[in-house]
Amino acid sequence: MLKEVTVNSQRKKIYSAPGRVISVITANEIKNMPVHTVQDLLESVSSVDIRTRGENGVQADVSIRGGSFDQVLILLNGINVTDPQTGHHNLNLPVNLDDIDRIEILQGPGTRILGPNAFTGAVNIVTGEKKTKKLQASLAGGENGYLLGSVSAFYHKKELSIGSSANYSRSDGYIHNTDFNLGNYFLQMQYENAKAGKVNFQGGFQNKSFGANSFYSPAFKEQYEHTRTIFSSLQWNKNYEKLIVDASFYWRRNYDRYELIKNSSFGRNFHRTDVLGGQAKLSYFSQIGKTTVGVDYSNQQIVSTVLGVTLNNPSEVDFGSDISPIPQYVKGDNRNVLNTFIDHTIIVGALSLSGGLLNSWNEDYGSHWQGGADASYRITSDWQAFAGINQSMRLPTFTDLYYRGPDYAANNNLVPETALSYEAGVKYDRSKFGGSLSVYQRNGKDIIDWIKPPDSVKWQSSNISKVNTTGLELSVNYKPATSFIKRAQFELTWQKTDKDTKNYTSMYDLSFLRFKSEFILDHAIVKNLIASWRISYQQRAGNYKDFNTKAVVDYNPFTLLDLRLMYTLSNYAVFVESSNLFNTTYYDFGNLQQPGRWMKAGVKFRL
Repeated sequence: MLKEVTVNSQRKKIYSAPGRVISVITANEIKNMPVHTVQDLLESVSSVDIRTRGENGVQADVSIRGGSFDQVLILLNGINVTDPQTGHHNLNLPVNLDDIDRIEILQGPGTRILGPNAFTGAVNIVTGEKKTKKLQASLAGGENGYLLGSVSAFYHKKELSIGSSANYSRSDGYIHNTDFNLGNYFLQMQYENAKAGKVNFQGGFQNKSFGANSFYSPAFKEQYEHTRTIFSSLQWNKNYEKLIVDASFYWRRNYDRYELIKNSSFGRNFHRTDVLGGQAKLSYFSQIGKTTVGVDYSNQQIVSTVLGVTLNNPSEVDFGSDISPIPQYVKGDNRNVLNTFIDHTIIVGALSLSGGLLNSWNEDYGSHWQGGADASYRITSDWQAFAGINQSMRLPTFTDLYYRGPDYAANNNLVPETALSYEAGVKYDRSKFGGSLSVYQRNGKDIIDWIKPPDSVKWQSSNISKVNTTGLELSVNYKPATSFIKRAQFELTWQKTDKDTKNYTSMYDLSFLRFKSEFILDHAIVKNLIASWRISYQQRAGNYKDFNTKAVVDYNPFTLLDLRLMYTLSNYAVFVESSNLFNTTYYDFGNLQQPGRWMKAGVKFRL
């Protein structure tokens, strides 16, 4: 069930303000859904827009409330894993679905606590809360040469918990040059006792190669990409009665090899990004509420064959060494980002108030102050009203600043984008029923997008002077304790955007989801056999130029139906499923047709 995260100082969570909408997808819900990737899970939330360029986690852009894919902060157990090169790599996550305990989605800005890039929302993937011993494995196959194999082990004894998982998936592709190979490995270790507190280590590795037919230009059908992501972090948490101390250190490296024409040097790029950082946070509980202060520092670096300024000391590319002679990283950039913040929450009877301020500094753009406040009032034990006003900001990515190619020309004079958002709504939570209704307004300034003016043949990165978004969200869920219906959930999101378009064509910001509804139903058929249905209706704004006819084409609305049938016994489960059961033709990006009906089946074992 999607529900609001409660304010609990002992629990890991994405955001603690009581007056915000935070949706949660639990592990129990994940196991029934006809999905195999984090991207597919996020798609089931109506406020989230997942625009895919390939199936089964190959590449997907995630946006929230009509924003762009660069405006969402991605966290793994509270650690920022957002990629400074481009948001296209934000979901390069080395986790297995079996690792996940829950996914938390903040719907709306979170800059004042989470920092820049939580512009329209944030996603936190939580693992490592299982306190059990178990070994599980799964094997699945399907059409288009699809194969998925995974194994995971969890160990717990007294103060020590260890979890480890590995998986591999591949496919021949649903159309020409959409094949992929993807491998993940993830390790998490936790040690906790009363004196030392809680120490958490996590590390992961992902290797992914895929055909990228028409990914970035419909003129090139033989595009290819290969990425490799390495990530690790160390966290410490200690509770001193009224004081909670949190500290963390993290490192993430992402390699990206892109070829405009596979096995050709034409349009071939190599990039390596490194993010090294740390955070410290103190939360103090007193008679006047909870006060949190924190500091977060990160160094963001890129070396590349095309992105950045010219390097004084070029170095050999250390990814893709099958090429001779070995290419050189001749471009690069480096920036330091320092965020300091303070936030306070107070509860007076039925009224909860939260407010805070963040300062974000880096050497390129100086200091930016971002603040906000949220309030909620419990009308009855079941009903709650809430409202908020918050600022947000985002730094340009290295791609925004530097990318140049046959169809693209970046602008290295971009400035950070900012916004002021307002929100109000009501929530209902009683036993089997829950839901929320919210309206929001986001007034954006200097919004970064890739645009094509009427007299230009190239896409150009630019600051749009004004982008204002108005929206409405509705969520209703029902989770009865019956033997037939296990879960029923309906959500919808409607939004419109007013932009200072100046007669140009927009690549991202003008093609938001105008309307989206999601319906999920889990029910029993016979004993141990459960059906899980997902119906999604999407209506996208904007248009694109058809590559073949050269005509300007509007995005057509579409409906998708996914179904999984799963039979479960104590130690194993067997499932058969289909995505896009009606074989609907649809487009997330212009000229790139999405997969039709795709049948899969598999088995899961647990010891």
